[in-house]
Amino acid sequence: MLACGGNPPASTPQPVEAEAAAAQVPVNDGLSDERVLQLGRGYAKLLHARDYEQLWQHLTPESKQRFGTVERFRSEGEGVLNDLGAETAVVRESVELPRAGMVAHKLYSRIGNYAGAQGAPMRLLIGLTKDGSIVAMQLRRVE
Repeated sequence: MLACGGNPPASTPQPVEAEAAAAQVPVNDGLSDERVLQLGRGYAKLLHARDYEQLWQHLTPESKQRFGTVERFRSEGEGVLNDLGAETAVVRESVELPRAGMVAHKLYSRIGNYAGAQGAPMRLLIGLTKDGSIVAMQLRRVE
């Protein structure tokens, strides 16, 4: 799982806007691909706005247990985002099915460019449960 850091650019949404983007998922939603894209975009906005408290509310209990505290979650996130800087462009986003053995029901995948990535595209992957909770989050170079 991942968390991120650095100074957000002027275009980064304010936490209130980001919170609205990651609206609660109704139970029995079925998690359509459209809903995965909507949630993924909202969670990405929260991440880039560095609103770790709001993201924390959307983590599964198991994910929270792995981090222990929201402070540790924030620290790991800030470490990643401080190195990468601001997201400068979204190249592509998609919905993927998880590989065998993954806990996630569906995956939101977002390829983007970051100011500090030296031109290398980065992939944000957010694993979602059937109710739309975050089971995993990863940001790394596209291979």
